[in-house]
Amino acid sequence: MYNLSTGVFSARNTTEQIVWSGSSTQLTNFKHYFTSGLLAFFILMYFSLTGTVYVLFALLVPLFVVVWSTLSIKYTVYVLTNERIVKQHGILDRHIYEIELYRVKDVHLHKPFFLRIFRFGNIQLITSQKSTENFILPGIKDSNALREQIRKMVEERRLERGVREFDTN
Repeated sequence: MYNLSTGVFSARNTTEQIVWSGSSTQLTNFKHYFTSGLLAFFILMYFSLTGTVYVLFALLVPLFVVVWSTLSIKYTVYVLTNERIVKQHGILDRHIYEIELYRVKDVHLHKPFFLRIFRFGNIQLITSQKSTENFILPGIKDSNALREQIRKMVEERRLERGVREFDTN
């Protein structure tokens, strides 16, 4: 598994190799930063009008939101190998999700306006895996290239395993 402190990924077998590893951009937290800054501004305005010192304790709320959202992005790591995609996340608890590449049905790329300005995008994987049918990699740099790389690797992996996708309704 991927060790955040050392940056070392232990693969399941000797043929598995890391192709890409990374994390989301902190720009995905913009809404948290903006609302926390706005809330802190109003708290400080209220303090300047009333002079009540106790109201300054309310600044802990936006500070907590900013720190927690920053750490949640910092401690989320995506690893793409030639066999699977792994997501590790969590600040206090660690959660690990894996998707075998041959289970990926479709790869979508969504570039919201704000992220597109900074050349980031969201990659969504539609899978046949019941636990994670929609797997999203938000705020990924060079998302076009990574999406194409995932798509090619999915096809290669399916050919290797002789897997075909059949949808039943």
